[in-house]
Amino acid sequence: MPGHIKGLQAAVLQAWLIHYPNLRPAESKDCNCDQDLAAIRQSPDWENQHPYYVLGDFNGDSNEDLAVILLDSQSTHEKGWNAALVVFNGPLRPGMLPSFFEEHIGSLRSLLFYRSGKPLLIGPWESDGGAVLAPKGDGYVWE
Repeated sequence: MPGHIKGLQAAVLQAWLIHYPNLRPAESKDCNCDQDLAAIRQSPDWENQHPYYVLGDFNGDSNEDLAVILLDSQSTHEKGWNAALVVFNGPLRPGMLPSFFEEHIGSLRSLLFYRSGKPLLIGPWESDGGAVLAPKGDGYVWE
């Protein structure tokens, strides 16, 4: 587990990943995009400092939710997409199931971005090619 994923968030993710041994949390060192990371960390527009891990109230229920991009070590997707996205709605508790999980969402050039009151965004830094993950019912849908 990366050092920035700790406590309850780590427990939730580790308990669920037992069922997906081919997946692991992506880390900053995986993206090979140091310039993007420096710009993201200096930007006042985004609350998260880790490009593949975000805590925030994504669905507006006043509970902290967790989103993590995962790497698939066994991916054979024809486009080379090896990233998956998992979102857990709070309140977080070990053993819970995610509210959203989708494999093969893209490559590691896809980063997570979040700002309070806004939807969760995924895509390359400063690009129009991103996607919005919007809450719908107890889960989420791509917009």
